[in-house]
Amino acid sequence: MRFVVAIVLFVVAFVGIGLGIAQRTVLAGPDHVTVETTTSGTAPVTVIDGSILNALPGTQTIDASGSETVFLAYGRTADVLAWVGDAPYNLLEWDTEAQTLGSSVQAGLEATVPAPSGSDLWVQEFSGVEELTRKINVPADASILIVGDGETPAPSSISITWPLDNSAPWSGPLIVGGGLALLAGLAAFVWALLHARRARGPRRKQPKLQASEAAAAAAGEAAQGHRGRTAARSAPALRRLRRRGRHGARARGLHVLGNSRAVPRRDPDRQPDARRRGNRGPPRARGHPASAGAHHGAHRDDGRRGRCGGR
Repeated sequence: MRFVVAIVLFVVAFVGIGLGIAQRTVLAGPDHVTVETTTSGTAPVTVIDGSILNALPGTQTIDASGSETVFLAYGRTADVLAWVGDAPYNLLEWDTEAQTLGSSVQAGLEATVPAPSGSDLWVQEFSGVEELTRKINVPADASILIVGDGETPAPSSISITWPLDNSAPWSGPLIVGGGLALLAGLAAFVWALLHARRARGPRRKQPKLQASEAAAAAAGEAAQGHRGRTAARSAPALRRLRRRGRHGARARGLHVLGNSRAVPRRDPDRQPDARRRGNRGPPRARGHPASAGAHHGAHRDDGRRGRCGGR
């Protein structure tokens, strides 16, 4: 059970840390949104109303390019339009539903405008060569003025960028919680290992054999091996002796009586045939030791009588 707890804590730790890192990397959304448009025509001025600049929250980043010189300034909307006067200008428009940027041309009588640099109407002004990028925070009642040199068409490429909040508030707690779960899992794993070792008990070392004991053990193993080989070699010899004994017993089936008469030895357990026996009693087994002894005794008595008669 302790190992199960450790494994569960490890899984929770890896999932928490993985989700916390993923929310800041692969699962993180974009950190900004950019819209852009291109103007056409010969109008020397481009005006961006403050309502467009505040269509999305955050500080705006303006990028203008498309002419040799780029001048950017912002001020109150009324002051900007008063400075433009009767000159034609490009007015940027915002599509709320599609969140896109467009432009339209406002007609005018004068083809050029004076140099805008240094006017006391501007809250702040910037200038650059061929391209200008500035981060500003324009209020809703102000507008931006973009001009080239006043005689040539205004910069044609304009883009506006707003920042987006892609912060992951749960990323930090997930990473911290995963780290704590990892430490708890390591502690549970060590605890489980110690408990398992205590459950098995202490390990006892086997005593080392002395030189004499080792030699005796080796000699015993050698003797056992020798007996095994001897028994393996003597087994065929014992089988041959048993076969020879059986053949000898069969050859001694005939028993010799006296010096010349040979009578087949009968098995004492075998019963005689009733047809041959007739009404006689059970015949005495000729091979019985008592019968043979009596026969030899009769010969000895005849010999004694002969010797006595001769005398």
